Amino acid sequence: MDWLLIFGLPIDRILQLQLLLPPTRTFILDQTLYGQLTVLMPLAEIALPTADLMPLVSLLRVAASRSVSALPGSPSGAFTYARIGAQDAFAFPELLPGSVVRIETRRPQQFLPALTGEISHAIFFIEHDNGFLCSRVRRIDKDRILPHTTEIPYVQAPLTIGRDCVLRGVVDYELRPLNRLLEPTIPRDQALPERPKPLFSAGRASRLGPRLQMARRRSGLHLREASARTAIIAQQLGSSKYFISTASLSSYETSSTLPGDPHRIISLCILYAVSVPALLAWAGISPNGSDQEPIPEALFHPLRGVSEESKPAIEFRQGGVLRDLLSRSDEIPYFLGGSLPELTGLFSPSLRDFFWMAANRFSFHPYLQEALLIAVNRRAKFPPRTVRGSPSREPLYVLLERSGKYLCGRCTLEGEYLLLHPFANGFPEPMRFRNRVDGEVVGQVTMVARRIV
Repeated sequence: MDWLLIFGLPIDRILQLQLLLPPTRTFILDQTLYGQLTVLMPLAEIALPTADLMPLVSLLRVAASRSVSALPGSPSGAFTYARIGAQDAFAFPELLPGSVVRIETRRPQQFLPALTGEISHAIFFIEHDNGFLCSRVRRIDKDRILPHTTEIPYVQAPLTIGRDCVLRGVVDYELRPLNRLLEPTIPRDQALPERPKPLFSAGRASRLGPRLQMARRRSGLHLREASARTAIIAQQLGSSKYFISTASLSSYETSSTLPGDPHRIISLCILYAVSVPALLAWAGISPNGSDQEPIPEALFHPLRGVSEESKPAIEFRQGGVLRDLLSRSDEIPYFLGGSLPELTGLFSPSLRDFFWMAANRFSFHPYLQEALLIAVNRRAKFPPRTVRGSPSREPLYVLLERSGKYLCGRCTLEGEYLLLHPFANGFPEPMRFRNRVDGEVVGQVTMVARRIV
């Protein structure tokens, strides 16, 4: 895999492009840091403040650069990360299409409702023959469940655990994008009742072609739609070699060998949410089976100087913001670091664009109750003049009072006054500020990282 990077194949950008394209179906994210090339800037921490909401730039200071392997909170294997598709939004509006969710994979059966007819409190990550979905479930009997949805009229067919579906875990965290809200849709196979197919019925074939066909079906793309997306991929990567025609995509599904052009292999991985090693393994190639060590970091970055192995491991300061975030989340998804522009909608996000939210804060807002971090577009300083509708569709803003206190909630502009609506920071009544006198808008919230309770 290191050699692919050396020869200029952007396998480290696959995840970015997957998060850039609108998701049709739910898919699992590849957590691999290819080549361990991701380098983070460890941060000298300041003690946690007593305020509920503070910008990270006030709590952290940039220090010398280090690689991810030297930082605490690396993935432990206990969690899976996925992106919610527009056609699998069973948990809408609690989970939005386009959200990245974390799934706790240990013993999901213990969260099943005990009584027949009861609805689960937990949101399950369920694998079925046609892909994945996140949903609460209603218990029918000992082995059967029914995906439960409240706002989207999906056809809810009973699933037999172990035959029609597998419970892969329960959702415990969400990275919720607020900059571009996608509308849930109902695919044709959910419009009419249909008997569930046994799990993996289309995936038992060992040949590459049927596996690609199954991956495309699970991605929810027709051949023309898939080809159109490769045109976007080619534009983003600056080369027409990544484009795949409809005829070529069709021929791959009847072939037993991979495309001869490695650029098209990258496009297939982006399209069908398949990791490069997995796609190569489908073709009988084992890239990591040669029992050889990775290429040393010093050869990837000859100007870096001292190797990472000779540097001491970093510890997050007790009582600091990074230790607080790690203690509340158990691990830090470093593999998402290169995809922050796609996740936040910010062209070049920095510490000034992120705000830490205290663990003991109280909020009536459904999406701020268990929030850890929010991303803010500091250029969007003009709230709407009227309230548009439900909290799931209302934009959120960060305000700065003259006293230096930060507030977050739904906000409207009424003449020369800023009106912060109730149920935001735990206050039951609206708060009114003279715009740019008593308070000012810092920016609009574009992403919320929150715990699912």
